[in-house]
Amino acid sequence: MFDRLIYENAVRAAIDVAVAANGTELHNWELRKAAYLVEAEIARASNLKTPGSWAVPAKPQPPALKLTVEAPPWQEGADQGAIKTKVGPDRVADPTCELPPLPGPNPPGVTDVGPWNWGDIWGPGEKDTRPSGFRLLWPQCKTPGRDTLERVGPSPWGRGFYREIEPGS
Repeated sequence: MFDRLIYENAVRAAIDVAVAANGTELHNWELRKAAYLVEAEIARASNLKTPGSWAVPAKPQPPALKLTVEAPPWQEGADQGAIKTKVGPDRVADPTCELPPLPGPNPPGVTDVGPWNWGDIWGPGEKDTRPSGFRLLWPQCKTPGRDTLERVGPSPWGRGFYREIEPGS
């Protein structure tokens, strides 16, 4: 009875250690992967604007091999030496660590009004490709009596903006 209790506790302890090690490595891999993806995205964006301005980071080490415990069921005279902790061949996580491809340019003529900025000014959305002078009916106008936006820009502050205009102007 006592031998069986000791053996089963040794198996349980080995399993607990393997589960903890696998969990810690999974957490650490997720941190390494997230840090790499952020740094690689910054490098890619910086190098698009000014090629060679930002060093591309090295990919992180892949996640560790998974620990598993093999232990035969207890029997009279069982030896704790029969409890084996094996490494691999599987990893604790998928080692893929790639940036998604850059999206293609937005096609011309896409209307995407962004948030209201101040007064009668609305920002363009990320997908907006309308030319300066484009007008659209916009019932959400903040200025009373106005229901139309006109595209202005580009401006010295960026891609331009939409401004509220009088109906029929």
